[in-house]
Order: sequence, then C-alpha cells, then structure tokens
Amino acid sequence: MKKKIDYVQVIKERVNLVEILSNDLKLIKSGSNYKALCPFHEEKTPSFTVNVAKQNYVCYGCGKSGDVFSYFMEKYKITFREALEKIAKDFNISLDNNYISQNINSKKNSQYYYKVMNEIASYYSSILKQHLVNNNINFLDKKKITLEKIEKYNLGLSTNSQRLETFLSKKSISSDYLIENNIFKINNFKKKYDLFTNRIIFPIKDRFENIIAFGGRTLTDEKPKYINSWENNIFQKRKILYNLPSLNKIKNRSDDIYIVEGYTDVIAMESKGLKAVAPLGTSLTIDQVRIIWKLVNEPILLMDGDNAGINASTRALDLVM
Repeated sequence: MKKKIDYVQVIKERVNLVEILSNDLKLIKSGSNYKALCPFHEEKTPSFTVNVAKQNYVCYGCGKSGDVFSYFMEKYKITFREALEKIAKDFNISLDNNYISQNINSKKNSQYYYKVMNEIASYYSSILKQHLVNNNINFLDKKKITLEKIEKYNLGLSTNSQRLETFLSKKSISSDYLIENNIFKINNFKKKYDLFTNRIIFPIKDRFENIIAFGGRTLTDEKPKYINSWENNIFQKRKILYNLPSLNKIKNRSDDIYIVEGYTDVIAMESKGLKAVAPLGTSLTIDQVRIIWKLVNEPILLMDGDNAGINASTRALDLVM
C-alpha cells in the first residue's frame, strides 16, 4: 500500500513564512522575530509579529493570527484546499493524484494554458513597444495612457493572426492546441485566425495573476469597439473582473472598491489612487458581485452617464436587491 503523504507538513517544512511575507511587507527585525505593519488592517505602528521558530504570525491590533495557509486564505479569500494547492504550485511541490480534487492532467493543462497566454501577452507587448518607437496611437494619447501605464498593465498591440501563429510555432505551441482551447478558430475558408487584429490588448488575469484571456479595443471605427477572448474551461467572463489581482491588497471590509464600465476606466481610477475593477463588456453578474462582496461591505457602482451606463446601473441594482 502506498504511504499517505501529509502535504500540510511537507509544505510547512519546505516553505519559509518570513520569505513569503517579505514579498508583501516591510519586515523589521525584532529580537529573534520580525514585526511589520499589519496587512489586514490600517495602522501606523507595527503590531503584526512573525515568530520565526514557530512559523506563524499574530497581529496584536486586529487579532488575526495563523500560519502560511491562513495567510494565503486571508490574502486571496480562498479555501484551505485552494491555499494548499496554490502554495504547492508556487514552490514546485507535487501533490499526489489521490490528494487533490482534480486529476493531475487537468492541473498540468491549466499550467500549460497560463504559459501559452503569457507567451501571447509577451508577443502583443513587444509589438506595441516596437510600434511606439516611431508612431503614436491616438486612442492611448486620448486616454492619457503613458508608457509607464502600458508597462504596469502589460498592454499590447495585435497586428495579424499569421504573425502571432508563427511566433507561437517557434515556441513549440501547436495550432491544434490554440484551436482546441478557443484561442484561435478556423474560418469558412479553412484559415486559422484570432479575434484581435488591429486592437489594443488588455490582458485579463485571475486572482492569482495568471493571464487567462485578453480584451481588445479596436483602433478603427470597427464594431464592436471592445471584444474579449472566446470562452473555454478556464475563462468564463461572467466569473471574472478586469484588474481582479488588485483586490488582493484590500485590508478592510470598509475599503472603497469602484465598479466601473471598462478597462481604461479602471486605469484612470487607479491613476488617482482608487481601487477599481470592471466587468468584461457585459452586464454585471451575480458571480462578479459575490467576488467583491467577499472583500468589502459596500462596493461603489460608477458607470458612464450615457444611456448604456444608466441601463447598466439599473440592471446591477436589480441584481443585488
């Protein structure tokens, strides 16, 4: 009989809590331990203490305490199982097929999908940077999207499917894989194509900062102005929000989160120091509302003042009442 592995213990032995916290907090040495401003509530004097020997933490201000699993659960608002799987993935700890709820092939497939999407984002980003060396883009200028913002949000530029396919082929990513996962499709003339010719590209990330899809804004008068990647088993737009990873920084349920209409609205709000997310070109869904309600008590709806924005606000109100 195969010996059952205690993965909780394996992770506790291999993962250093101080190392993880140092990525998010400014840790100050205090004797044999560390102190920091608490990541879970606002404070001016450090009351968050990390015990190096016990590999746990406690905040004497808000009372929150725990270990590496508790920290991930609180930070990302996830279950214990999800925290265990994320930590294992981040630190290359292989979980036994019998331990996790999904089979190992499904997990491997999702990791490969993230790799492919990162390669595509890298391609789009390089195309935009090359273009901006000698050209400007009126849309970006009008929205006051600077090079700094382009870098921060990993914006890109699409040109044509054939060049993208060639790029991915050089990365040993097959066109069959692209078609099977709805990244590319085949038209009536039996030619492969993607959605995003001549568009500014906005990568869409899940709460763990994996790129799972793209949004594209046309550079011409083509309709619709905005489109999203085709859906698949990883990306369902009703269950995701643009700029979702930014919500991992929320410390208090009384914090303000603005739900705005689109990608550039999010960027504009964040440039003013405000936290913002946006649905992906569709009406706000109950799944999206639940994501936000896990984090704050009263999100603020801030749609455009035109008829479409008013209608979207009315639908959102009907949804939550």
